[in-house]
Amino acid sequence: MADSDKSKTRDDLLLEEYKGLIPQIVHWDSHFWNKSKFFLTFESAFLAGTMVTLRENIAAGKALSSALLLALFGIVLFNLYLSYVWFRTNRRNREFLELRFRRARDIEAELGGVQKLFTNDPLQLRKGHGSASWETHLATGFAVAWIALLLGAIVMKIC
Repeated sequence: MADSDKSKTRDDLLLEEYKGLIPQIVHWDSHFWNKSKFFLTFESAFLAGTMVTLRENIAAGKALSSALLLALFGIVLFNLYLSYVWFRTNRRNREFLELRFRRARDIEAELGGVQKLFTNDPLQLRKGHGSASWETHLATGFAVAWIALLLGAIVMKIC
């Protein structure tokens, strides 16, 4: 009888932990996308503004001035840094989410009878259709765009 009560208490604690994981997962996923929206908006606006400035310069037939190239170099360095911070933030948030998912699956395995959302749902989804790595690497695309923009400007300056 004492073992049954002890086991029940442990199962109750695991179930409470399981219930607590879901709000944490929702919070960290929302947090992830709020940060991503900030960086996406900031980087998009900065990149678009820089491209418009360069396009206007080219359309006017002006040679790219050294001052503009130097400013562009500074802007690119700043945005490469932001892209790096964005990537690291996304990766850390994804790691935190994966810890929560793993813990939920462990609890499901221990309890046995619990609804197995975190164990069965991934098995129901088609393989290869996940977007977690794409979401994490959004910043990498911007970093590549900034480097390409800088290289293009350098080529324009030389030619």
